[in-house]
Amino acid sequence: MPPLAEILGQLHGGYSISFMGPRLSGPREETYNIYLPDVSGVQAFHSIQLGYQVWPDLQIGFGESIVQNLIEGVRGETGIVHHRSVDALDPYLYLSMPRLFRIPGWSVLTTATLSLPVTDASSEAARITSITFAQSWGVLTGSRWRLGFDVFLNPQFYSDPLPEGFQDRQTFYASAGPMAGLELLPAVLLRLDAHFTVEHRAPDPRGFWTLGPGLPDTTRMTLAWSPQSERVFSSVSLYFQSLIREPSSRTSIVGAGMSLGF
Repeated sequence: MPPLAEILGQLHGGYSISFMGPRLSGPREETYNIYLPDVSGVQAFHSIQLGYQVWPDLQIGFGESIVQNLIEGVRGETGIVHHRSVDALDPYLYLSMPRLFRIPGWSVLTTATLSLPVTDASSEAARITSITFAQSWGVLTGSRWRLGFDVFLNPQFYSDPLPEGFQDRQTFYASAGPMAGLELLPAVLLRLDAHFTVEHRAPDPRGFWTLGPGLPDTTRMTLAWSPQSERVFSSVSLYFQSLIREPSSRTSIVGAGMSLGF
């Protein structure tokens, strides 16, 4: 059994908050929520993780996320009224493997998660679990430029039969897109991302491999300040997000984020 100080030294945790802010046009308390997709009240997304560094290339841990609707009584364009609320998502177990793939000239960060379906939403949908596999590929340019792409795969598993009142359930979701960034200062990065998505919903008589459009495809420009520290990671960011296929001031939003980790 290793000493307690050594165990504590291998613990790593973090907290982040992302604020989905107002639309460019419309009341300041309204945002365009791509996860609906529809107008809703401005929203905060909280995430917390605690993990143990098993090996230099493997961290195992636990995470939880919370969605906080900050405004009461915002009516979406579909007629749904959104109320102020705090909703916990399914907690999850995660693996972080920063050097699972060693490819010359590339930095590849790999993460995988397994959800624990304990929320009412999962119970109502008869969800067994949700698995995610995400990779962030970055070119080692040796300069101030950052180039790469991100991939996210999310199969979901359910028990049958389909619950009453459900037309279908999302059984697979995927997104991918390029990234380009420029280090303006040693701790300041300007980054541009694009995300293109597909999904499968069941039941579908055409079969599992029939994929259709997922969430709206988006592009995001982020300005992040991440001061350097040996023991604590911190970052503060501002972003502008817009739809790729049908951009407009009605569906474009500004937002902010903050992350702390040790």
